[in-house]
Amino acid sequence: MAEDGPLIAVLLAGTLKPSDLRRALDVPALCLSLAPGVRLLDAWIACTRDVGVTDLRIVLNTDDDLDAVRDVLQDPDDERVRIIVEPAAWRGTGGILHDVTRDVPPESRVFLIESSCLPPASLRPLVDLVTPERAGGIGTTDFDQPAGVMLFRRAVCDGIPPIGYHDVKEQVLPALHERGASVRAVRVRERLVRISDRTGYLDAVAEWSGGTRVAADAHVDAAARLDGGCLLDARVHVDHGAVVHDSVLLPGSRIGAGAVISGSVIGPGASIAPGVRVVREVVASPASTGVIAPVAVRVAG
Repeated sequence: MAEDGPLIAVLLAGTLKPSDLRRALDVPALCLSLAPGVRLLDAWIACTRDVGVTDLRIVLNTDDDLDAVRDVLQDPDDERVRIIVEPAAWRGTGGILHDVTRDVPPESRVFLIESSCLPPASLRPLVDLVTPERAGGIGTTDFDQPAGVMLFRRAVCDGIPPIGYHDVKEQVLPALHERGASVRAVRVRERLVRISDRTGYLDAVAEWSGGTRVAADAHVDAAARLDGGCLLDARVHVDHGAVVHDSVLLPGSRIGAGAVISGSVIGPGASIAPGVRVVREVVASPASTGVIAPVAVRVAG
């Protein structure tokens, strides 16, 4: 019987078309907070290490994203985490998997992870599924929906062409089926939570935090009110009489006196003027909009 090799993880964080949330905030999903001091990147690092991954490769497709992710690494000197710019453009998920694991032994198992998804409680079901006799496994939800994580034998990549577009779902999985290779699905989480828009991000924070979380250096006036589940990140300031309900306030944002924020995401450094109501909105940071004065956003819809 073949022995299992090391566990590697490839975190796909590049994109050809930025998500709505990324366009609004100009912040990669991996850099967004799930709780004070915990970013999505931290959650994926912890999740993969819990099952024994010793080599995590974060794949991006722009230098700006590379710099942004590098800036939020809690341990920049950790040799177990590599940040890589895609070696070639327009390669697809299968092509990227091939290109960034050429140096990995064929007996290794490689996670392929969609980085904008919230990690499951554990990747152990996939690790246990992909035995030496099995080519790969697909993590799913309770509704048989792909959960953004797969695990393959590195040898699977040997059949991926070194040039051209090659997608895992469209080319790699059908090719494995034709060869009679064993690929099975296993439940890893109840439902898919993808951080690509306002509602997805708020859902992710609610699931991760389970209630209101306030950073130690955030300031909330005694006459302000926090309702539902809220995340107030570092250096957030909420003034007298403001109400924040089921919302995320990212680092350095400020909510003016008497303002009402509901079901919204307030970007890093953004300032909401006194008395303004923000409902079901994403308010960009000044750096991403060129706006220096306080942002005044009216009720949506």
